[in-house]
Amino acid sequence: MAARWLVPGGLFAFIDSRPDPESGALDHRPPAADVQLRRLDDGTTYRVRKVFYEPAELESALGHAGFDEIEISTTDRFFVLGSARRR
Repeated sequence: MAARWLVPGGLFAFIDSRPDPESGALDHRPPAADVQLRRLDDGTTYRVRKVFYEPAELESALGHAGFDEIEISTTDRFFVLGSARRR
C-alpha cells in the first residue's frame, strides 16, 4: 500500500517495536497467534494484531513490494527502524 502512495524515488520510513519483556505495560501479555489485548488509560480494552517481524523478513517484503535502497537496523532492545525508496 505504501508503494502506491509514493512517487518513484519517494522515501518510506518506519519504526516498530521488537519483542522485549520489559518494553510493554505490565498488564499486556505477549501476543498469542499475533493478537494482543491492549488496555488504554480509560480502561477500554482492544484486540490488536501484533507481529514481530525480523529485519530479514522486512527487507524481503520491501523488495517484493517495489522498494530498493532498503536499510533496516535495530536498537539494542526495543525498536526496528527502516527506510526504503520506491522504484
